[in-house]
Amino acid sequence: MEVQVHFFGNFRFLAKRTNQTITLHKGATVRELLDFLTDQYTKMANILSPDKIKKSHVLIIKGEKPVLDYKIKLTEGDKIYLFIMLAGG
Repeated sequence: MEVQVHFFGNFRFLAKRTNQTITLHKGATVRELLDFLTDQYTKMANILSPDKIKKSHVLIIKGEKPVLDYKIKLTEGDKIYLFIMLAGG
């Protein structure tokens, strides 16, 4: 199955692209997608690895809703948006 990943902020810099179509096995989870991305873009492991993602202020959107559970299954044609949350003021 194919999903479309859209990169924003630092993710765009690390991937050196704005989006990518990724082929995963049917029933793959968000966590499996993140693992795929860290294998392909090793510098993303500092942000997306299971032990660091909670501390990295990462926002993952599936379709129009934020992903709160990385065990959620993906479906054919899903659009995933990856953001790093920034603070300022």
